[in-house]
Amino acid sequence: MKNGSYAYRFDGASMADGAPYHLVGVGLMKIAGGKITGDHRSSVLALKGDDAALFHTAFKLTGKTASSGGFTTATITFTCTGADSNGRKLPIRQTLTGTFDFVPAGEGRYWLISSGARNKTLKSWAAEAVSGEAVRLKE
Repeated sequence: MKNGSYAYRFDGASMADGAPYHLVGVGLMKIAGGKITGDHRSSVLALKGDDAALFHTAFKLTGKTASSGGFTTATITFTCTGADSNGRKLPIRQTLTGTFDFVPAGEGRYWLISSGARNKTLKSWAAEAVSGEAVRLKE
């Protein structure tokens, strides 16, 4: 991926404690010299259970990129800056790491998939699969 600013979106699924979740998100990231910085928002909704609630979380992101064979792999750390459930503030301050593969999909556009995730706060692997798109913004 070229240096510059990108907007991205993704959609997917995750599992926690045997329950399936729908996961969506958007973000802004800047790539400069292989380093990533930015901001991220995601929402998660349980797909099972009578007490399912929407969880919305904000993150700062940092990371790095590496390219090979037409693909770019990004390793990103997501540090929670705020969380709420249906408007009620939550004391969640998790740090997550993820890897993502990007492939060019046109001028300034990239398709992406997740290729690994870990919850650093809980010291466990995260069962998660997402796909999406990143678009380079004009500066």
